[in-house]
Amino acid sequence: MTQARLGLGRRGETLAVERLEARDCEIVARNWRCPLGELDVVARDAQGWLFVEVRTRRGRGFGTPEESLTAAKRRHVAAAALSFLAE
Repeated sequence: MTQARLGLGRRGETLAVERLEARDCEIVARNWRCPLGELDVVARDAQGWLFVEVRTRRGRGFGTPEESLTAAKRRHVAAAALSFLAE
């Protein structure tokens, strides 16, 4: 992965954290890893846990961030979230 892409990803995660904090969420973990995958941001609010997959894009030329979230990636995030909660 190039430095530019790493920087873009880090910036996207920072923006996501800032938005969550502005909504009174407590950031519990960033880039939490387990054998099942990685959680970009783990947060809590008054209603419960939030497991955030950050998808940063430079533009819409390759689709929206939501469109880039495949079924396989959703399964990995769900499995990692369950592992996080089990710990």
